Amino acid sequence: MAFPETNLPIKVHLSLDGSTWTDVSADVRYQDKIRITRGRSDWGQQVDFGRCNFALSNTNGKYSPRNPEGTYYGQIGRNTPVRVSVETGSVALDLPGAEGDYASTPDAAALDITGDLDVRFDATLANWCLADYPTGSGTDYDHTELMGKAASGQVSWNLYVRLSKLHLTWSTNGTALTSASSTADLPLTTSGRLAVRATLDVDNGASGHTVTFYTSDSISGTWTQLGDAVTGSGTTSIHSGTAALRVGSIPDVSYSEAIGLVHAVEVRSGIAGTAVANPNFTAQASGTTSFADAAGRTWTVAGTAAITNRKTRFVGEISSWTPRWDTGGFDVVTQVEAAGILRRLGLGAVPLKSPIYREATSPLRTAVVAYWPLEDGAEATEFGSAIDGHPAVKLTGSVTPAAYSDWVGSDAIPTVGTGSMRVSVPTYGTDGSNSYNQLFFFAKVPTAGVVSTQRLVSVSTTGQAATWSLYVNTAGLLDMRAYDSDGTQIHSSGFSGTSINGREKLIAIRWGPPVFVEYVVSVTDVAGSKATAVPDNVLDSFTITNTVNATSVVRLSEIRFGEDGAMNSTAIGHVVVGNTSTAFNGFAAPGVGWNAEEAPSRVTRLGTEEGIHAYATGSGDEQMGVQARSTAVDLMRSAEAVDKGILAELRNVLGIRYVTRASMYSQPVTLSLNYTGDDGLVAPLDPVDDDQSVTNDVTEQREGGASARAVLTSGTLSTAAPPNGIGLYDTSYTTNLLDDTQPAQHAAWRLHLGTWDETRFPQVAVNLAGAPASIENAAAVDVGSRIQITNPPVWLPPDTLDLLVQGYSETLDQRAWNITYNCTPAGPFNVAWAGDDDSATAERDLSWADTEGTTLAEALTATETDVDVLTTSGPTWTDDASDTPFDWRVGGEVMTVTAPHSLLNTNPFYDTSVTGWTAVSCSIAHSTAVIHPHPRALGSAFVTPAGGANCRIQATNTGAGTVNPGGPHQAVAWVWSPTTWNGFQVQVNWRDSGGTLISTSSGTVTTAPAGEWTLLDETFTAPSTASQAQVIVQQTGTPAAGNTWYAWAVRVTRAKASSLYDTFTRSVTDSWGTSDSGHTWLLTGTAADYDITGTYGTQTNPSAGSAHIARITAPSADSDFVVDIATGATATGAALVAGPVSRCTGNSNFYTVRIAFNTSGTITMILQKRVSSVDTTLASYTAPYTHAAGTFYRVRLQTIGSAVKGKFWRVGDLEPGAWQMEATDTALTAAEGIGVRCFRDTGNTNANAEFRFQNFEVTNPQTYTVTRSVNGVTKTHAAGATVALAYPAYAAL
Repeated sequence: MAFPETNLPIKVHLSLDGSTWTDVSADVRYQDKIRITRGRSDWGQQVDFGRCNFALSNTNGKYSPRNPEGTYYGQIGRNTPVRVSVETGSVALDLPGAEGDYASTPDAAALDITGDLDVRFDATLANWCLADYPTGSGTDYDHTELMGKAASGQVSWNLYVRLSKLHLTWSTNGTALTSASSTADLPLTTSGRLAVRATLDVDNGASGHTVTFYTSDSISGTWTQLGDAVTGSGTTSIHSGTAALRVGSIPDVSYSEAIGLVHAVEVRSGIAGTAVANPNFTAQASGTTSFADAAGRTWTVAGTAAITNRKTRFVGEISSWTPRWDTGGFDVVTQVEAAGILRRLGLGAVPLKSPIYREATSPLRTAVVAYWPLEDGAEATEFGSAIDGHPAVKLTGSVTPAAYSDWVGSDAIPTVGTGSMRVSVPTYGTDGSNSYNQLFFFAKVPTAGVVSTQRLVSVSTTGQAATWSLYVNTAGLLDMRAYDSDGTQIHSSGFSGTSINGREKLIAIRWGPPVFVEYVVSVTDVAGSKATAVPDNVLDSFTITNTVNATSVVRLSEIRFGEDGAMNSTAIGHVVVGNTSTAFNGFAAPGVGWNAEEAPSRVTRLGTEEGIHAYATGSGDEQMGVQARSTAVDLMRSAEAVDKGILAELRNVLGIRYVTRASMYSQPVTLSLNYTGDDGLVAPLDPVDDDQSVTNDVTEQREGGASARAVLTSGTLSTAAPPNGIGLYDTSYTTNLLDDTQPAQHAAWRLHLGTWDETRFPQVAVNLAGAPASIENAAAVDVGSRIQITNPPVWLPPDTLDLLVQGYSETLDQRAWNITYNCTPAGPFNVAWAGDDDSATAERDLSWADTEGTTLAEALTATETDVDVLTTSGPTWTDDASDTPFDWRVGGEVMTVTAPHSLLNTNPFYDTSVTGWTAVSCSIAHSTAVIHPHPRALGSAFVTPAGGANCRIQATNTGAGTVNPGGPHQAVAWVWSPTTWNGFQVQVNWRDSGGTLISTSSGTVTTAPAGEWTLLDETFTAPSTASQAQVIVQQTGTPAAGNTWYAWAVRVTRAKASSLYDTFTRSVTDSWGTSDSGHTWLLTGTAADYDITGTYGTQTNPSAGSAHIARITAPSADSDFVVDIATGATATGAALVAGPVSRCTGNSNFYTVRIAFNTSGTITMILQKRVSSVDTTLASYTAPYTHAAGTFYRVRLQTIGSAVKGKFWRVGDLEPGAWQMEATDTALTAAEGIGVRCFRDTGNTNANAEFRFQNFEVTNPQTYTVTRSVNGVTKTHAAGATVALAYPAYAAL
């Protein structure tokens, strides 16, 4: 039996020693319940620290911190760590993140892979992403250790995450390393769950090796390549070492251990080869410490790692212990209140020191042995050391404290005029013959330079080269000189380098091993490095280097600045001494004030500096300006304001969890609740339509820089007065952005969030005792997670409720587990996702942008499925079948667009069956095992080859008359193969009205990569006698039965969404016949004057003064169309005239762009109306072209409402952006006809003048096939009703 029939397995642990957990669950008073609150209540609020309250039985006094006889006396008190968890559900390897926390298996022959390697790692981690800059004095960026087979001198390979990218290292000899990183960041979401994979092809057949990286939602899921394959020169191999295989902490490296849950791991010999290690931690019993995997490897858990089903609900620090008892003293309890890390961080009111101070005093800077910041106040008479017990800097003469404050990396520092500064360096340890000595300081020599050549700095040493002086001359050039103990100069580098006058410089001097001293003077320009130091560690610098033989430097003993007394107010600051060659690595970033640092990286780095866990849920994409002087938590909140994410707390360890904005974009659903089901949802829901968090006028300003404003002026939540809007709701923000290009985008994003028009559901409650099956997913929900509620009650809008969790509260006892989520709409984070248009692996690969305005061009019945729409503003809808299906919302009804114009075949989406489909050389079945990630996909066609050639599935013939003879048609299909298959193609069998095969059109043979939905997309021209079509998807070659594949959305459609179109590529005599869109041309004039040559349509005009018109009945009075027009000859005698016509009843009434090809070679246009045979000029234009016979010109005529517009350009040129002719007119309002007209002006002498027409297309309105009532709403709609995407994607910040 399980919960709720048995007690909920709650565990409460205290950390009494700071490293291990003590179980106190037996003392918890469950009748008083455990109450936990995390996150925030709404989007606009700041996350408060988490809280946890519970009571402990205290009859024996062991939970009274000040009771000297208590069991835990001296071990409990303020900020004692506490953890609350529930041990239920799925099992995983829990890695707390300490060195020595891992699972391992001993070396074995099968693990000694020297050739191709395939490693896979599936985990939910808190620290996939670390700071994008080396920490401490590290020479490399920090790594997250995932798994590896390595030890000192026995390195085979290791898998890491570095700079948010997957990183594989390997060795050919056990010591020297080769590495490769993915070219793209890990696609992380708020869940932290990701499976990663790296393959190494040691010999790619092209005298090189190749590393390829992949990701998936689980180790058993579909692998998607991450970025480009990384190719290296030369073949390679892997050292066959003796090290154990570890998951978690990797030995002999100083990187960050993974924190979180590992679900499964695989190591394969060969790419997709035999698994030689495959521990599935989810298949083990909770508490297991050792087990054998399916490959025969024995795994053992080490350190504080554990195989457990623990669901951690809270980790924090106990802020108060409050003993309480009844009047008789029989019932004694201690009320415990615990808080998350934000409480302690928020209590600090002292602003942080300057960036360079914090870096120099970081515990990670173990090589810093002396440090004088020189940031003392203006009244200082000496400058104290930042290291306890070290002497102060002594001043003589003109030294002005706190006089220079322009350096972004520091507080105010002194300037040295005619005075000097001197300090003795306390004795420090060195590493004998391998020791290094380093001196770092900041200097700003005035633009005018020093008064005369000066010793900028001098250093006394205990070696044979007793004194070293770095000179600066009046030109700002540097010269390094050395002197022996008698003061005799023994070396000079000569003045060289770049002038330092007027520039802020970070100067580091390094002396090499004591014997035969090699020195390096590195001079880094602050301003020149400000844009590149972070995160790339690219510096604007120069060096002076040389070797002084027969001398030594053992250690530095005294440092002096300005001892020649003519420094002309040179600024000096932050004098640091180090005793290793890498002591000052990474000093440039704090030296530029961490300028250009990405916001999530700043949060992580600040956590490292504060000695706490702080991790982001993904990489960043917004850079920040210089770090301000404030408290750590305020600086983190400043980063939050720039990235627009959520600064929250970790749940599994004590620390900060920064939920990046990007990780919330189009993320998977963590918890789905069925309102009508038994998922534990507590009814009723309380919808709210109010103005909370509404802002429709937003100003965002960069600190110290430019501002930008974004305003919504039309729409439901616009600044317009009611009822057209809601009036003005203005807000302004000042944020630490990097540059002035950012405020406009940030203001627009805030406006997007603040004007999201959707009913709010502030709280969603679940009762897990009533739905234990929901525990796994409900427990996974955290701040920033996405949840959905399907099948809402009929009195609510019928769509699925899509929500973003901002925080939650939960109550636990032995028989109850209730969680209430605080929610806001998730819709604003459904953003467009850039990617390939011919492949798909996740729902976010499929995004659609809305038009700026669309209406129905006709009224709709409740069941009509052919829909004409008119785009009133902006670009029109796509007419590519591969872009469908997508959902429209019209008057509250959601309808799915399944094809442009006409969908010819049935059952293309295999929602519930494969009815209407047959198989050749294979079998076909309906499947839900592999489903296309499209949100409307419910099933697929599963195809199993029979072992013969050309396995294919084919639809039933479309039926007589469905095909437009001679017209273009589009055939599309999506296919998926578990292994890469090099041959899929889409085909169409064309048949006559009796079903006899005429011909087959075959598309390009396309490779389908393994585990990736691949699009097949072709346009075919139907034979002139075709009446029916049969769409086919074929797997070429001779696939075996194991080469199964899946298909979805296999369709043959019309090639355009245009309501009317004609390319004139057929051959017709004495008529124009039927257009490509299936409409019959109505002709004015003699039929013999009309022909189609196979290339263009012609109208021959035998006499002047007589017009010819070819038209088709228009679907709407509003239209926007183009046509290409040419003449067979240049005009003689008088002009040749042609042009498009709309709202045309014949030769007496129409609008037109009257194009006159004049005898002079000029081309003039008149935007004209003819009413009752009377012509009126509305506008005119002269084209910048000389007419040439046979050259096609494109003309566009738009008549929407009373607006009549025209434009003209040569085919092949870009369409002009602006309309060349515009007018307002209401004389003609009915739909009538749309087409072309030609005319010979009186006096024209071109005998049988030929006019030519191509590419006639009505681009607006458009026609689509739809599936109605997708959301259960069934209704009629009037012409003019608004049409919009039901679930549009928006531009991300």
